[in-house]
Amino acid sequence: DAPDFAFPHYLTLLQFRIESQWRAPYAGQGEYLATVHFVINKNGKVLSTELEKSSGVFAFDQAALRAVQGANPLPALPEGSNLETLGVHFDFVANW
Repeated sequence: DAPDFAFPHYLTLLQFRIESQWRAPYAGQGEYLATVHFVINKNGKVLSTELEKSSGVFAFDQAALRAVQGANPLPALPEGSNLETLGVHFDFVANW
């Protein structure tokens, strides 16, 4: 939610932490995509999570939400970002 967020290393760290919690349930053959929007405070605490786009499979969507919640707390926002909170849109994809 911050288009001028100039800390790609931080986003890579978030991706690594969340993906370490991601356990995609088998949903049948095909490609599945769920998008989760979450807000992090400056200390790295996840303040809110919501399913922004459903994959169409309840178990897949719930696993995506659990991955974000399981990674909480995330690393603190980088020094110099001058943000109190950061909103992130995170895609979860699986192909079978």
